[in-house]
Amino acid sequence: MNFVDYLEAHHHVTPVSGGRQLKVSGPCPFCGEDRSDIRLYVNAETGLGDCKHCGTFFGPIKWVMAAESLSARKARALLDDEQEWFRRETGEGRCDTPALVFPETADIEESAEATEYLRRRHIGSEAIKHFGLSYGIADITVPSEATPGTSERIYRTKNRIIIPIKGFDGKIDSWQGRDITGRSKVRYLFPAGFKGAEYLYNSDTITFRPDYMVVCEGVFDALGWWQAGVRNVVATFGKKVSEPQVEILRAINPKVLFMAWDDDAAKQKYEFCERFGHLFDIRIVWLGGNDADELTKGALANALLEAKPYCWSDKILSAIG
Repeated sequence: MNFVDYLEAHHHVTPVSGGRQLKVSGPCPFCGEDRSDIRLYVNAETGLGDCKHCGTFFGPIKWVMAAESLSARKARALLDDEQEWFRRETGEGRCDTPALVFPETADIEESAEATEYLRRRHIGSEAIKHFGLSYGIADITVPSEATPGTSERIYRTKNRIIIPIKGFDGKIDSWQGRDITGRSKVRYLFPAGFKGAEYLYNSDTITFRPDYMVVCEGVFDALGWWQAGVRNVVATFGKKVSEPQVEILRAINPKVLFMAWDDDAAKQKYEFCERFGHLFDIRIVWLGGNDADELTKGALANALLEAKPYCWSDKILSAIG
């Protein structure tokens, strides 16, 4: 069953906001409140929601884990891997490609070039294993029946670092291919239909209500932070944040959120703070114009220690500077 079916089987569910939101009767699995006027809402499309009584933000897996006292694996099994937001086989999810065609790969250590590339970027074996990095050994062809209405498409995935992209539920939804030759005009390759604005890279590994979380731009930024020991890190695939990404951030609900987009995104950092400062305790991180994987563990630690809350004067000085 999908998450909406699960909720309807256990609660009285009322569509609100034109059906976009669902108001769920108690009890809340996190605080136990079951008053008739409890404000417990779930987004009908994403499955993310919050309890206005206890302030807990959640996704389908977290709800079922709490309600049924199950592990994440068993909660996924109960939902039968068919939540509307996470389905891929029928093409109804965040990626328009009906069936994901994953590149043919080999282990990183089988390629001296890939091994040396990651070594130069200070990415070690622990991070390679955690993020499931591999090496593309052949280009792939996606047949027309896999992408209705389009002709056959070839993806130049050979000689790239292949990076699985997982949804909030931990399932592989897509991939990114990073060129390591320096000869390709396309440094980062994604399959057609991938919508980065609906993902937070590495969010599936972070537990609810962590002490901190770092928000960076790209996958290799996240790899750099993680390699330095900062494990609660997510990437937004760019210098902006979407509504689905904010809902994931709210579902994780970190105590402190470190905004660590690249230093050339000062305006975007300030705008993020202005829009979402009422939701999170945000600190702005500056890396001196470097990428996270270019800095030492000590330098990244100092950047977090020196991170400061947003203030209007900083934005004004930046604008006139």
